[in-house]
Order: sequence, then structure tokens, then C-alpha cells
Amino acid sequence: MEKQNSGPLQLTSTQAAAVLSLEKPGDCVVCRETYDEREHQPRIIPCGHTYCYQCLAGIVRKGKNGFITCRCCKAYHKGTCADQFPINYNIVAVMIKNKDIMKLYPALNKNQTSEGASDSGGNGKKGSKKKEMKRRKAEMKREMKEKRDLQSHLCKYQAQLHKWEAEHLQYMHKLHAMVEENKAALFLLEQVSSKIEAQQAAGEERDEKMHDLLRRMKSVTTAQEAVKVISQVKQYKEEERVWEENNDEVFPDFNALNKHMQVLSERFQVPLPRKYL
Repeated sequence: MEKQNSGPLQLTSTQAAAVLSLEKPGDCVVCRETYDEREHQPRIIPCGHTYCYQCLAGIVRKGKNGFITCRCCKAYHKGTCADQFPINYNIVAVMIKNKDIMKLYPALNKNQTSEGASDSGGNGKKGSKKKEMKRRKAEMKREMKEKRDLQSHLCKYQAQLHKWEAEHLQYMHKLHAMVEENKAALFLLEQVSSKIEAQQAAGEERDEKMHDLLRRMKSVTTAQEAVKVISQVKQYKEEERVWEENNDEVFPDFNALNKHMQVLSERFQVPLPRKYL
């Protein structure tokens, strides 16, 4: 009976490549870089296509009027910041699974390391260039992370600015409505004031006519003059009754009064937030 080997399974380079080729996280369709957990983090947009964070941020910057265009299907989506689009956790799950495979089969790490060493050992200049490229790539990744953090802060600040703009527009609409209500109330008051002035002028004319009739009544000497004055007094009485009815219609004008009181009660109902005081 053969003794079983309890150590880790040793794989050839071909077998190791076959293990990882079962599932791949894939590459970004724009930059062709493999998805990772940083600047190439997979982000999915509403149409179902996925881009790395770096390329999606570029797509957002090229967007117009708060909308982006999918590079794959040309669909339009609302978006002003790459952070607002969710992470594609299906791809992340594949990335985690591949890491577990690498831990389970250490022979794969050794195989990849030996292959890298053989490629760089043949040419010293090529190896130094690879080191330089690696250093440059690390610097760029660090700069991209800093830029990503800054972009995230800018996105949050922009969202706060939009919120403040909406609040100001809301107050402006309320103030505009108050102005229109005040104009309507003022128009009613002006109409009532004009009617009152007309009634006052008519009342003064009535007083002059009454004094004139009293003088005529004192100077009556014949029966014919008395009949004429009595007829004028009756006409005056009828005109006086109509004038009094008109007074009842314009004083008080409950429609104008109610509108006035309603506007006064609403003028203090637009409080400003404490942060603006």
C-alpha cells in the first residue's frame, strides 16, 4: 500500500494555470486592466455593464447634465460621481475565490515566481526596467488612491451643495407665493378703498342737498311750492335709502378683510434653518 502524501498538492505550471483558468475576475473593457480592490475595483451601472472605478470616474467626468453614457450599449444613466454606482460583488466573489485557491495550492505561487525570475534573469537591463516600471506603477496606484479619496470628498460636498440649492429654491418659491398673496390682498383693499371714497363723496353731496331742501322748506309761501318741495324731499329720502344700502355692501367688506387676515397670519411661516441665522 502506497503511503499518502499529507503535504500540499504540488502542481505543474500547466496544472496551476488550469486551476486559475476555471474562473477569472475578468478585465475592464476600457483599460483592459484586471479588476482589483483599489482603483480597478469593479463597479456595475444600471444597464448591467461593469467598469473599473478609474475608468468609470473618467466616464462620469465626460458626462453631460448629470448623465453618463455606457461605453458598451450607449445607454444613458443618471450619475455625477463614480462612488454612487455599486460594487459588482459577483466579480469580487471570484477574486476572493481565486485568492483562496492561491493559498490552497502554494505550488502555484512558486511556479509563477520561477517563471518571472527566468524572464528577468536573461537580461539585466530588462530586469532593471521592470523594477522601474514596478516602482512607477506603485507610485501611480498611490496617487490614484489619493485622487479617488479626493474625488469622493468632492462628490459628497457637491451633494451637500445641491441640497442647499434645493432649500434656497424652496424658500424662494414660498416667498414668491407670499408676494403673490400680498398682491391679491392689496388689490382687494384698494378696490374697497375706492368704493369707500366714492361713498364719502356721495354722502357729502347728500348733505349739501339736504341743507338746500331745508332752506327751501323755510322759504315756502304757496301751496304749489310746498307740493314741489315735498316731492323733492321724497326723492331725497329714496336716494338716501340707496346710499345707506351701498354703505352696507362696502363696509365692512368681509372678503377683503378675510384675505388680509389670512396673508398676515401666513407671512411668518417661512422659517430659515438655524445654520443660516
